[in-house]
Amino acid sequence: MQLIYNSVGVYLFSFVKNFVTCIFRGANLSFFLKPTIFITKKIQKNKNSTSIEVIKGYFCAFNHKNKQKLETNNSSSIKSLVIPFAIIAGIARVILDVLPKVLSSGSLFYYSTFLIAFLLEIVAIVFLIKKYKALSNGELSLKDAISVGLTFMLIVGIFFATSSYIYDTYIDTDFQINTALEWAERYGKTQEVQEKINGDPDKNGAIFGIFTSILMFSFIGFVVSILAGSIFRTK
Repeated sequence: MQLIYNSVGVYLFSFVKNFVTCIFRGANLSFFLKPTIFITKKIQKNKNSTSIEVIKGYFCAFNHKNKQKLETNNSSSIKSLVIPFAIIAGIARVILDVLPKVLSSGSLFYYSTFLIAFLLEIVAIVFLIKKYKALSNGELSLKDAISVGLTFMLIVGIFFATSSYIYDTYIDTDFQINTALEWAERYGKTQEVQEKINGDPDKNGAIFGIFTSILMFSFIGFVVSILAGSIFRTK
């Protein structure tokens, strides 16, 4: 009789403990309360299993479903949070790149926009990773952080590279050359830069520059995401 009481006590303790854990983690209790095909099959296959083994199988199925649900939520968070924000940031990056060109503000201001954009992009990645973590109930893995940062910078890079290609190829084909010469003049290296430009026309440079820019943006997103993810990760 005492053995039966002990078995029931262990059963109830395990049940209550896992139930409370599910509540505090914000799990879907509807799954917890419904019998599943997984458990039915497991019980039929293991008729001689103890009650504790059955409970373990039950919570194995429960955790598996919650893991799938979390992965679905993570994908939804990227679509609903990261992509719209990245599109807005991409448009802003295009404006920041085009304004100095249209206003003819000079090489110093134009090249300064790259530093300004770089700092703002770091802030944006950190913000998105923290926001993503908040939407995931405080959970964040390094993989999630990299996905957020890489997706963000990839989209921004596509916007910037496409805009820069269109402007430099069809609107003002001499802008990059004149800007480079003006910048070189500040340091007395105009002749060296001019010789390099004349000696290497690189007709396919514009197309190649698109992919180079996108890769550069993606690399920055990858590095910043690793650093930020290492700080904010919880698993």
